[in-house]
Amino acid sequence: MDWASANHYAYALDVSGQKLGHRAFAHSGEGLAELVSWIRSITGQAPNTVAIGIEVPHGPAVEHLMDAGFLVHAVNPKQLDRLRDRFTMAGAKDDRLDAFVLANSMRTDIRFYRFLEPVHPTIIELREWSRIVEDLSAERNRLANRFRHQLWRYFPQIVDLSEDWARDWILDLWGLVPTPARARSVRTATIARLLQRCRVRKWSAEPLLVHLRTTPIAVAPGVIEACVAHCEIIIARLRLVMEQMKAGIRKLEHLCPLSPIFLRSSRQRRILDAIRTFCAHFPA
Repeated sequence: MDWASANHYAYALDVSGQKLGHRAFAHSGEGLAELVSWIRSITGQAPNTVAIGIEVPHGPAVEHLMDAGFLVHAVNPKQLDRLRDRFTMAGAKDDRLDAFVLANSMRTDIRFYRFLEPVHPTIIELREWSRIVEDLSAERNRLANRFRHQLWRYFPQIVDLSEDWARDWILDLWGLVPTPARARSVRTATIARLLQRCRVRKWSAEPLLVHLRTTPIAVAPGVIEACVAHCEIIIARLRLVMEQMKAGIRKLEHLCPLSPIFLRSSRQRRILDAIRTFCAHFPA
């Protein structure tokens, strides 16, 4: 079966290579249900004796076919390209041809296919939450770099304080001291309380204020106001992303012990311990 975002194309062959039929099905609940009924009627076989080849190892179409009891096999798209060369060297996309190549190669080259077994629900959740945390981590880094760039434009003294500009204490410090002018008026005790609350040991209040009060960059009128407004928007988004990362990491820590893989493997249990250590030290 050649899958797509809008329509899937199915091509059926028997074990001798005789054509049983082919047609397209819409990607919808009704379309996938119709696909299952069509396969059952055209083959006249029980689902557990019908093998289906497809390019992807996951997705709604794969899950629907596996739920119906069919023997679903996945093949690497690059391998499918080589198999297609047996029939044509044209590079144009042809859903019907791809579906035929998949069906025919299932008869002759089953060794290139990987049989797909049902995945444990916890594993599915783990995969999804891992992708979520990875995406959030990339977004956090992007926002932190944008925040650094705005500080570089008018207040580079804050940039020098840490290599991670998304740390909570940096964001809280900027909230107290958003401009060089504010640095000259803020009290030492206020900064000391911030450092104590955030458990910052690298800096103490007086040296930090001396650093922030060094000669500022001369900028055009309006630049500081514009940068401060931009930083406010970036920090609001940054705090939201970090809260979502915390929730994602907590979810991963909750799911890992429930996974059958982790319960069976000592190596995976060591990975779980590493995740817990990461959670304990993660700056978000």
